[in-house]
Amino acid sequence: GVAVSDIGTIYGVTTGLGWGGNPNGSVWEFATKTGLQTVYVFQNGSDGEWPDQAPVLDHSGNIFGTTHIQNGASFAGAIWKISAAGDFTILHDLDGITEGFEPNSPLLLDLADGNLYGTTSSGGYSNYGTIFKISPSGAFTVLHSFTGGSDGAVPTGNLVQDAKGVIFGGTDYGSVFKIKP
Repeated sequence: GVAVSDIGTIYGVTTGLGWGGNPNGSVWEFATKTGLQTVYVFQNGSDGEWPDQAPVLDHSGNIFGTTHIQNGASFAGAIWKISAAGDFTILHDLDGITEGFEPNSPLLLDLADGNLYGTTSSGGYSNYGTIFKISPSGAFTVLHSFTGGSDGAVPTGNLVQDAKGVIFGGTDYGSVFKIKP
């Protein structure tokens, strides 16, 4: 997937390791005037690797995304930001056990409050994945840790939000969930 800015610049990621781009993944942009350019190359360290979900843009031109694994400590993945000025920062390194492993949905940007929402495929208190919220400055909160019961397990796919701010998603175990952050 890709993200498109208000002026038509397209942003995407490569996952690396034979799936295209640099060995650990990269973020790219395509603009009519400048063509295809690499914005950032992941180094397989504290910055993470394999950004396998589409990035998201805010109205200020900041790019947000996740890495599937790595982050320097727990290998659980990370949430990153590239500012409109082009500066890369890690907003949050997932700890795996309580926060989840391997972010597996594109981040959802809530236009009302500016927060970002996402899911992990495993980890959390029951090891069935999590739903999380992160502010643009990096304040991280686990909103739900899946139990494998009636709430399902292993959230997957895109998150969507309705006009009232309720977020909806699905799990590999067949459950559809909603959460009002």
